Amino acid sequence: MYVATRRNNIFRQQYLHGKPFTLLTDHKPLERIFSEKRETPKVASNRLLRWAMILNMYNYTIRYHPGKENGPADVLSRLPVEDQTKSKREEQGFPERGHLLTLRLKHLPITKKALVEATKADKILKAIGVYINNHWPEKAHLEKYMLTFY
Repeated sequence: MYVATRRNNIFRQQYLHGKPFTLLTDHKPLERIFSEKRETPKVASNRLLRWAMILNMYNYTIRYHPGKENGPADVLSRLPVEDQTKSKREEQGFPERGHLLTLRLKHLPITKKALVEATKADKILKAIGVYINNHWPEKAHLEKYMLTFY
């Protein structure tokens, strides 16, 4: 979970974005909480909500793998190494920090299923999804309105 949800993680940006992958966890409840068939719980800790928001950007399946059989993952979670690479914005002098506002609602305004259906029905979001899952065309071949998302 640490690698998949870490902010500004180069590994995540280069290797996970737009590609299906399997996320192994040694915490059995996370397998159930983040499975494809379930929505994010309406009442959850800020950390779980943050992880859910990050993971929803990816095409993944989650599977339980006992910690005693997965030593390297245990080491990664206990001995994090700070990422020393700088983003383009940081090199230009802008801080690379974001703020996450968490709102807890009793009744969510939209379900995950409704959001997926609305995304599939939207022409632009549908095209972006195809580009992300396959590959983006050259910038010169894009419609002008798609350049914002390139």
